[in-house]
Amino acid sequence: MSDLWFVYSASPWGDSGYQSPDPLSNPGWTWDVEFVTSSNQWTYARGLVGGFNYGGSSAAVWSYVLSYRTRDANGVDIPHEFPLTGFVNDTAVVDVTFAGALSADDWCDATVIMEIWVSG
Repeated sequence: MSDLWFVYSASPWGDSGYQSPDPLSNPGWTWDVEFVTSSNQWTYARGLVGGFNYGGSSAAVWSYVLSYRTRDANGVDIPHEFPLTGFVNDTAVVDVTFAGALSADDWCDATVIMEIWVSG
């Protein structure tokens, strides 16, 4: 059985052909969540787009996992950057960094959602 350990939403917006900054160069568009799990607990984390509105002809919104850390039996943190799946499904997770971004040729507002589920 998994329990929802963390949920958060943010509502970015922009106008006049706005493009959000690269989360790597501007950490204002990232959210870092630290927590403690044991080595046998599975963690599932994901970023979601709850919805968005836009004017003009095109807009895009992203919400994803930028990186995460696990902790081994010796207490050493192991970084995992840019998971290609866009989500985390791993054991002994102690930190998840979410990122969001948007781009629009006119205006755009969005709701991005970040979730962390832990088993056991």
